[in-house]
Amino acid sequence: MRNLTAITATEFTDMNLLFPFSILSLGLVSILIYGAGLIFSLVMLIDCLKRDHSAFRNTFTRTGEFDKLIWAGLIVISFFILIPVGSIVYFFVVKR
Repeated sequence: MRNLTAITATEFTDMNLLFPFSILSLGLVSILIYGAGLIFSLVMLIDCLKRDHSAFRNTFTRTGEFDKLIWAGLIVISFFILIPVGSIVYFFVVKR
């Protein structure tokens, strides 16, 4: 049986012991990206709920009274799909 405490540097790279660390760093990057999307979605949802219904430029309905509800629903639904597409569209269509 081989003694595992006396591993040289070449054996360390040959055994691919760095592979779990690369998976861990990829997981941390994806968590950071998801966290940024979560924060962005929450900021856009708060902006949508605070905004007066007359401040929406492109209206879905004739009078524009249900636009706040439609945008909030779009942001929340896209939030549960884990893609902040609704928040990004809201940012470019309404907030800007």
